[in-house]
Amino acid sequence: MFKENYLNDVLPDEAFYCHDGTYLRNIYELCDKLKNISDEQFKEYTDKSHNDIAYWIGVSLGDRVLASRLQGITSKEKFIAIIRSRIRVLETRKKLLSLVKFEHPLHKTKPILTFLLILLILVNAYSIYTNDKQYKNNFFIDKEMNVKLQNFISKQIVADNILFKHLVGIETLMNNTMNKTFIDVSGNLIENPFAITPPKPPTSRIDKDKVYVTNKSIIIFIKNPVWAKVADTKSMEPVLVGNSYVLEMKPKSFNDLKEGDIISYKDKFSDLIIHRIVGHGFDDDGWYAITKGDNNLYKDPDKVRFSQINGVLFGILY
Repeated sequence: MFKENYLNDVLPDEAFYCHDGTYLRNIYELCDKLKNISDEQFKEYTDKSHNDIAYWIGVSLGDRVLASRLQGITSKEKFIAIIRSRIRVLETRKKLLSLVKFEHPLHKTKPILTFLLILLILVNAYSIYTNDKQYKNNFFIDKEMNVKLQNFISKQIVADNILFKHLVGIETLMNNTMNKTFIDVSGNLIENPFAITPPKPPTSRIDKDKVYVTNKSIIIFIKNPVWAKVADTKSMEPVLVGNSYVLEMKPKSFNDLKEGDIISYKDKFSDLIIHRIVGHGFDDDGWYAITKGDNNLYKDPDKVRFSQINGVLFGILY
């Protein structure tokens, strides 16, 4: 069975640390980072003798197939294109696997779905077998092997794109996994163990009399507002998208914070995170919140203390 966590965040000690002091926790953040660095900065991570990014993908993310494909790639644009193609395949595979892990009536009514899944498994199994040897050899590839690898990558990208187009046609079938219940073949209503539970909504914080609207402006009367831009990490999609803006206020105490509120806080690396509160409690150190990105599979690993919180969101501008 394939690993399903290639798209997830790695643990803090497995993050990829960049030369500018930032760090990357998943493949989406890596792709976004590569788009915003120069070709000279890109070459600092990849050259003929080593490829730090491919090594991190293979060891920390565990995606040996993608790591092997990136070996020997010196063009930043092609490097990003290969990663994006891999992301599309992994996202589609994730949806397929979530659909076939339990007895769903669509298996009997839509045999094409099962066929495409088997095809996807065979293609990726072949990729792992073909590239495993050079991966174990410390990622060093001679000129002859590099030419073969380039040809394989080109063919694989074409195959990935064709498969992706076919899978788009059955996207509506996958949406059934969002339902909390479904009807099995016998007509019984049963719980879907893979249903996605929507997060609780945030607490309402702005009264109507605090908002003044004219044909030229909108004024919100609020104390200590904070204006911030959202980074394109995808962890809070679809609520928060990259390059949108948020409005925050500083909470007076932890009593002002409820489950469902979206907060910004600084983690132990002093990075600003915007995630939703999914739980809270008290321990020997006092009050804490448990947070999670709406688009992440797992909760954040560390408890968030009130002193770490910069603000709680009360508005989003797209």
